[in-house]
Amino acid sequence: MKKIMFFDIDGTLLEFNTHRIPPTTKTALHALRQNNIFIGLATGRQDISYETLFAPEVPMDFVVSSNGRMVRVGEKVIHIETIPGELIKKLIAFDLQYDVSLLFESGTSLAVHYQINTMCCQYMEGIGLDTPPVIPTFYQEEN
Repeated sequence: MKKIMFFDIDGTLLEFNTHRIPPTTKTALHALRQNNIFIGLATGRQDISYETLFAPEVPMDFVVSSNGRMVRVGEKVIHIETIPGELIKKLIAFDLQYDVSLLFESGTSLAVHYQINTMCCQYMEGIGLDTPPVIPTFYQEEN
């Protein structure tokens, strides 16, 4: 029987204040793999968080990101669920009305739709990622 362990990112694998994987956690993850236990992430974060924060140091066997909207096994994406165009139009209208800094993810990159506000900068800093560029047509060019 194969064994699999899934982990969340924030506060579980990453320290909140440093946005880094502690050495003890790296050691534990490598020990699981040496004991033939598959390791994976299950997170609400975007897939790019995995690429940026984990892949170089601790490659995961499975990644379930964006609350299940994207699933990868190894390097292969096996499931991706895009947001329907009508809902995107409603989200954009909401963004323009309330200035929420709507953030789009394509699986490999991020972009803000209209403008970057303070909350967006704080969010990106809080998860250890750079603030993405403003690309109003991103949702039309990417899935």
